[in-house]
Amino acid sequence: WTSSNPAVLSIDPSSGLASAKIPGTVTITATSETKSATVSLTVVPGPPAKIVLFSGNNQSVAAGAPVPNPLAVLVTDAGNNPISGVAVTFAVTAGGGTILGGAATSNAAGIATSGIWTLGTAAGPNSVTVTSPAIAGVSAVFNAAGGAGPPTKIAGFAGNNQTATAGGLVATKPSVIVTDANANPVAGFSVTFAPAGGSGSVTGGTAVTDAAGIATVGSWRLGTTVGPQSLNATGSGLTGSPVLFNATAVAPVASNLAGFAGNNQTAKPNFGVATLPSVIITDTAGIPVAGVPVTFAVVSGGGSITGGSALSNSSGIATVGSWILGSTPGPNSLTASSGTLTGSPFTFNATAVPAPPTTIGLAAGDGQTAIAGKPVPIAPTIKVTDADGVGVANISVTFAIRSGGGSITGANAVTNSLGIASVGSWILGLGGNSLTASVPGLNGNPVVFTAVGFADVQIVTFGDSNTDLGFAGTDGVAKVGSYVSSINPAIRLAPDAPNNALQLAAKVESRWKANRPTKSIKAVNHGIAGTSTGGGRTFVNAPNALTQVGGVSRFQGEVLGVAYPWNGGEGTNNFYPNGSILRVQAFVPRAVDFAYISMGTNDIGDGTPVSTIKANLETMIDLWIQAGNPPDHLFITTLPPRITGTTDNPRILELNAMIRAFATKGVRVIDLAALTFSADGTTWMSPTLHVTGDELHYAESVRDMLADAIVSIMLQLTPP
Repeated sequence: WTSSNPAVLSIDPSSGLASAKIPGTVTITATSETKSATVSLTVVPGPPAKIVLFSGNNQSVAAGAPVPNPLAVLVTDAGNNPISGVAVTFAVTAGGGTILGGAATSNAAGIATSGIWTLGTAAGPNSVTVTSPAIAGVSAVFNAAGGAGPPTKIAGFAGNNQTATAGGLVATKPSVIVTDANANPVAGFSVTFAPAGGSGSVTGGTAVTDAAGIATVGSWRLGTTVGPQSLNATGSGLTGSPVLFNATAVAPVASNLAGFAGNNQTAKPNFGVATLPSVIITDTAGIPVAGVPVTFAVVSGGGSITGGSALSNSSGIATVGSWILGSTPGPNSLTASSGTLTGSPFTFNATAVPAPPTTIGLAAGDGQTAIAGKPVPIAPTIKVTDADGVGVANISVTFAIRSGGGSITGANAVTNSLGIASVGSWILGLGGNSLTASVPGLNGNPVVFTAVGFADVQIVTFGDSNTDLGFAGTDGVAKVGSYVSSINPAIRLAPDAPNNALQLAAKVESRWKANRPTKSIKAVNHGIAGTSTGGGRTFVNAPNALTQVGGVSRFQGEVLGVAYPWNGGEGTNNFYPNGSILRVQAFVPRAVDFAYISMGTNDIGDGTPVSTIKANLETMIDLWIQAGNPPDHLFITTLPPRITGTTDNPRILELNAMIRAFATKGVRVIDLAALTFSADGTTWMSPTLHVTGDELHYAESVRDMLADAIVSIMLQLTPP
């Protein structure tokens, strides 16, 4: 057995059982050996058995409005085959709406369609039930949701005609309800709440209606004026807008005093707290009360206040003008009182805590001068400060002599309340002096004070190696050099060491003391190679007389004391293993002081033109005079021969003539011609006048002669 269309009718091959599937016509063929036969068979629908929703279910429209799509059901037999011509009825069963064309008949496709379904006017669920007399006990239900329509009306809901404290919140938050034309609540509509002038303030002034159509303001705080106040709720375009809420503000009555700000602070001694202490005055409901007098008073710690009498402001706050803590580290307290109010008096606590010291700096007493053996006019003073630059008290400071050989009293000091500490006194030694003030671990530590201790009379010897070095008799080996010498550093004196007896400076000192034992003298030896030898610096990197470092020439730094203590900027080498040297023995000459210049021999040997050497020497003379110093307190010497028979000596003669001419400027020229012969300097008068094997350097006897000449003039120019 076979079927021409198994989709319409199928045959089980083992049992031969035929099963109808869907309506339609098929051919059935039976075959046995060589014979076959066919038959035509039509499958038809069974009786109506089902009503199935086809379209239009679960629609949503505004309450009272028709749904946009008609309702349709499908009528089928038990095998889900559509059946035409079946009568059905559409009937409203929930929601109260209406339906037109409630009776319908299924078409060829088994579909039956209703007329217009209008929902009920109340928002909520609606339903229509479909039945057929041909199918007992079978029905289908259409559902629809009726929502609120467009908002049309606004009305007060809660919170009108309340009484509250002026400046306080009303107990019930004002709210409104928004509905549509059928009185259904409308959600999601924006309402604006705004108080009238003088009627306080609101939070949440723009509110949106909830599912019940209710919009509520966040809060309404009444104005501080006693009397009627009002609030408007506006729903744009709605009937009943704006909704007016009325309230009556009554005066608050002060009941409580409590701390508001500024308790438990720390500050430096003698400094104000960062937050001014304040209290708040409220009534029993916690509403701020204005105009209540409050008295602030210091009760411990020794501090001070301003604005001790205050009135609470519109927020109920009363604040002290200032609170400066006491000078002693530790606890401080302040009270705020107002009659018998609960919480009065309120105590504010604070702690005076010194900030840690960070920096030590110079306050006064640097760069002074005084007669050696006498104290400086101003005791050296430092200041210890914290990170904000505020002085820190009770810090131990140690003062100590650094150089110069002076003495101090009160070496151990403690800073006062301003962070200041001073040494007791500082008595200077001759020449450059320095003093340190130390607090280990601080920035700027140690602080160095410098001063110059003057003798009654002072002189600086500013000359080449014949002035700088000390030779014993005619011994050709130099025994000593000045602290700035460019000679072997092994024989260089320490910066604060006394002059050696072999040096010109020491010989001047000894002759002065022999003649004026009651008048002290200080001779400072600053050895130098020449005026411009080496184009500014010598081959060992020592600066020449007019070489500038930091805008100050060597002559100005060593003879005139400019930029004391001036730095020569010497580079580190075998002659200056420690690098540059501070001219700590320099001083600013007074009217009673002297200077001695003797150089040019090295310039001649270097090939410097005589005119250049003369111009350099004259520049130094002019700088001395321009500084206000007496011209006759400046000594300058002519030069001895360099080496017998050399071509340098005629140039020595030419330069000596120029040096003698400097006498017209008022300076004292010391002429060495008496020690030479052959036209003023072509050779030494005697080999005993220079050191053995070296015609460039004087024997000790020449320095003795020069010292005699110098001191003789100094005695003439200095009163006993």
